[in-house]
Amino acid sequence: MPKFTTNKRLKMKIVSLILVTFLFIHGCGKDAEDPNGFNREDYKIEADEMPAPVGGITAIQEKVVYPEDAKDEEIEGTVLVKTFINENGDVVWAEVLKSSNPVLDSAALSAAKEVKFTPGKLKGKNIKVQIVVPISFKLN
Repeated sequence: MPKFTTNKRLKMKIVSLILVTFLFIHGCGKDAEDPNGFNREDYKIEADEMPAPVGGITAIQEKVVYPEDAKDEEIEGTVLVKTFINENGDVVWAEVLKSSNPVLDSAALSAAKEVKFTPGKLKGKNIKVQIVVPISFKLN
């Protein structure tokens, strides 16, 4: 059986410390995201009636503020935003699921958060649902 040299032991300790630190930070990050107890597992991915933006997708597009940097660089694309909608149709959390360009992400998140949705329903009862909303950026 090979013996570890002091150098190998030190490397193993460093790797272990990095792993423990990563796991600690990752675990704490969920609490730091929302100190009010937001739990994404409370949000269904299916419902009898899925949430829909009041006013349709047009209502979301009207909330989009095209970033000046994106206009200057003629950046276009679609950002997929995962939205978590409560029983009242309010967006309580949103995150970028797929980015076409990082310059567009915050504008897409802001637009998604500002829109009111019809609540999702399961067996006639309003429920918490998560959906993916595509937000398009196209210059005229």
